[in-house]
Amino acid sequence: PMGYKFGILIDMIGDKDLEIPKEAYSNRMLPAIVKAVWKRAAKLKLRSFRNRIGPDVIDDHRPLIEIGIPIINIIDFDYDPWHTSGDTPDKCSPESLRQIGVLLVDLVYNGL
Repeated sequence: PMGYKFGILIDMIGDKDLEIPKEAYSNRMLPAIVKAVWKRAAKLKLRSFRNRIGPDVIDDHRPLIEIGIPIINIIDFDYDPWHTSGDTPDKCSPESLRQIGVLLVDLVYNGL
């Protein structure tokens, strides 16, 4: 049976002003995977991915990494309406979702 090589947690990736830096904890713990994923995003010309380190986010990837499951977080944590009544569908962008989908499909079919 085929095993997994790594995982990707996607969180907060639908907003209109999508900017995805390298999440700090993922980058510190799994730098080779983060580097390869961002390199793939650049090759695919996905403009929302930023080649800089972003915040260290406490999210579902952390306990998985701690037990040995390699999973990185793709997140745009800079989203003002987060967890407010202003977090409505009009803040979402099909283009943002497309960019994430393009990356994930490419990674599933082609690997790193």
